[in-house]
Amino acid sequence: MNWWVSYFLGSTPPTLPMLHMPIAMNNSRQHDEAEGSPTSSAHLVKRLVLALVIILSAVAGMCAFRAPGVAPATAAPDDFSAERALVHVLAIAQEPHPMGSPQNARVRDYIVEQLDALGLSPEIQTSTVPDYFGVSEDGDEVTLHNIVVRLPGYDSTKALALVGHYDSVPTSFGASDDGAAVAAMLETARALQAGSPLRNDVILVFTDGEEPGDYRYGARTFVGQHRWASDIGLVLNFEALGSTGPSVMFETGPGNAGLIDQFSQAASLPVAFSFMNELYRLADKEGTDFIAFEEAGIGGFNFAFFFERTVYHTALDNAENLNHRSLQHHGNYALELARHFGNLDLAKVGESSSDAVYFSLFGLALVSYPETWALPSAILIGLLLIGGIVFGVRRRRLTVSGFALGATAFILSMMLAVVLLSLAWWGIDEIHLKFQTVVEPVYKAHLLLVGFLALTVVIAWAIQLPFRRRVGNLNILVSTMFCWWLASMPTSVYLPGFSYLFTWPLLFSLPFLGWILWKEPSAGNSWLLVTLLSISAIPALLFLTPAMYGLFQAFGVSSPGFSGSPSFPIIGLSILLWFMLLGLLGAHLEFIAGWRRKRLIGAALLIAVVCILAGSLVPGISIEDFGLGM
Repeated sequence: MNWWVSYFLGSTPPTLPMLHMPIAMNNSRQHDEAEGSPTSSAHLVKRLVLALVIILSAVAGMCAFRAPGVAPATAAPDDFSAERALVHVLAIAQEPHPMGSPQNARVRDYIVEQLDALGLSPEIQTSTVPDYFGVSEDGDEVTLHNIVVRLPGYDSTKALALVGHYDSVPTSFGASDDGAAVAAMLETARALQAGSPLRNDVILVFTDGEEPGDYRYGARTFVGQHRWASDIGLVLNFEALGSTGPSVMFETGPGNAGLIDQFSQAASLPVAFSFMNELYRLADKEGTDFIAFEEAGIGGFNFAFFFERTVYHTALDNAENLNHRSLQHHGNYALELARHFGNLDLAKVGESSSDAVYFSLFGLALVSYPETWALPSAILIGLLLIGGIVFGVRRRRLTVSGFALGATAFILSMMLAVVLLSLAWWGIDEIHLKFQTVVEPVYKAHLLLVGFLALTVVIAWAIQLPFRRRVGNLNILVSTMFCWWLASMPTSVYLPGFSYLFTWPLLFSLPFLGWILWKEPSAGNSWLLVTLLSISAIPALLFLTPAMYGLFQAFGVSSPGFSGSPSFPIIGLSILLWFMLLGLLGAHLEFIAGWRRKRLIGAALLIAVVCILAGSLVPGISIEDFGLGM
């Protein structure tokens, strides 16, 4: 193992014959079988172990997007069943039903009929609003109709509101957006009626007029005019931007620390990431009915599933394409949170002046901590890193010029990769739209994604290779980690919900860096090295894998029913995170590849070419299939 440590600590490439020509031709059999030889069986085992750790960590990271299994129609009466709820989706999503249309009235009558059948007493709240979709033959205005019903508690402190809109855009059947929410609310009301009474009142608000732009007519009408609005202590809003995937809690209001803690206790399968909350509020704060309640000072949670976003606002948003597990996840949240918050003192539960940083792990647990920890954590990690850099310079393991060149190489290659691949991805979307097609999301988009990620590896290593030869691996590694720390500082201040993506992977990389800086070349311990490499890889993959994939699913593929090419430039953020992850995993990949960089670049290039060619063979979806009349 001494060859590896000597190589990594050195400022120039190794002169070992094993890195320049086949071992079998230039070294003795005894050298081949030595533990430190990169072709020995012992070293091969270590490489395989590290590769397995990386693969399993990435898989574990993706488990954050788990959705629950579907409960059958024969489930207990007080349980939520997606099969039972699907009956409502089939009734609602028979045809498009925009605000003010006769089809909208049919859906409204169905909802009222179902509530009457449960022994409830729904109210209809009306208001006159502009005819946004031009469905009225009588003038420029239509009447919206909110459906509101109250399930009384036995000693209510404040009411819990479940909110979903029942209107659709004129081009969509509205099965996911937002028939799934309406169905989940109806099935939840039935299950609550079948279960034990709750302490607090539960108000179901089926809003009309959510779809017209950023107006949110129905929700704002309810909040501004209905007598029950002032009784609400917490709101759960349900939405959809796709047809499948887990239901993600993607938005909360300010002062959410206490609510996040309660959410983690109540939800059996919590999927939530604070970086999504930050990003959504930057990009589209007024995108759902949730904004009307937030404007009124009512806290709560906003849920949506968004995988296969291509169907959004199109005729492909139908009952056939709705994933039943996504519907089940909506319903699980609605019922579990209704029962949890329905028995708390809602007059106090939302009282908090602080926000939380939070993220899902394995789809089973929600980790959270105060947002106020973000900046001190980043500062502490920075002090440790800077201390390590000073130590390395004093021991002549690092050089100031090498460190500067390494940072330059990392930043330049990152900027080039993000810009080039973002433009390329955007161009693919644009080319498809020119031919009246959209990138198919299940096979084509994923093949292209893998190809682009492999291209990122090629760009990164091809650009950095001359720098590595000049300044050495250690300077490159340390400068990369320093760039990570530079990213963590502003996010900790201005976007603390993002901060965990940078601080925790960097923190767990410090032991590996410290060991490399401190160890003498003659004191290498291969299994300790594999352990430290594993410790540094696991958190980075657990945190960044779901972030990259979530961004890809939410913004990576166009929806012709929403806008032309929403993938640009947001897909660049996913590539940026992938590039930064590569920076931390550079030593890991070289160790697995036996320090043959050409082999690593060649393998990545082969993967890129195969995946992009294979993806190109998968046809896009014709815009005619979306029923948009384009």
